[in-house]
Amino acid sequence: MISSNISSIGANQTMFNTSANNVANVNTDGFVPSQTTIQNQDGNTPEATTRMSDNNNSPKSQTDLAQESTAQALSTTGVDANVKAVQTQNEMIGSLLDISVWVYLCFLAYAKMIVLHHNLWGFFQPQGL
Repeated sequence: MISSNISSIGANQTMFNTSANNVANVNTDGFVPSQTTIQNQDGNTPEATTRMSDNNNSPKSQTDLAQESTAQALSTTGVDANVKAVQTQNEMIGSLLDISVWVYLCFLAYAKMIVLHHNLWGFFQPQGL
């Protein structure tokens, strides 16, 4: 699951970078923007695909700022959601490790009590019985 979240973060970052490049070229004459789409590959692995938009042969930049602000908002939300998911998974794994360490320490304490009990019991037993 965590690898899917990491892949999604990377795909959303690609979308944001593409949009940022389009915005940076809004005043570049003849600029044709690129578009990034995110799709799930192999079931659960998000993957970004970037392609150049259709060229309408305009002498001005073809960047649509409304479309770019939407793409940036979507990619930012996607990154935020996946970072939260990774943090939650990390906390859960940390809690499980804490529990495992606690159980192990309890087992060690119990084992020491058994050894101590066995040693004391042998010490107090009468010899030769």
